[in-house]
Amino acid sequence: MKGSIHLRGAAANAFLGTMYSDDQLESAFARSCGPARQVVIAEIVRRGVKVAGVCVKCGCTDEDCSRCMARTGSACAWADDSRTLCTACVPDKYRFRWRADGKDEEAIVEATSYPQACYRLAGLHVEKYGREFPKDFEVRLGVPEIVQ
Repeated sequence: MKGSIHLRGAAANAFLGTMYSDDQLESAFARSCGPARQVVIAEIVRRGVKVAGVCVKCGCTDEDCSRCMARTGSACAWADDSRTLCTACVPDKYRFRWRADGKDEEAIVEATSYPQACYRLAGLHVEKYGREFPKDFEVRLGVPEIVQ
């Protein structure tokens, strides 16, 4: 089409960022389809804007749960009534128990996966003791308990 503009990738996202305010993204999502909708969803996730029907963390929607299925092996559902967070993105609470400096320690860490929980626990350990865990700390800790 003569005079039309085709934007892709970063250029499309940059244009969208100047085109819509946070409040306007919900109506842009409702009106868009196809590749244009994917650009709107990417901007919603990038900004962290809560739009009903779009997960603020991963961008899955009622029509497309493929990212969650690839990541977890099963479809997700909405974790909140506002439909802005899916069950695949709700962090679990991992309870770790270990011995440090001759005394028992315990920490509860929120994360969406075991490796992420271990990484966050290592950060907490550095804050508390001023030093890192040994390289094999995951093996020493064993498997944490997931709590509600």
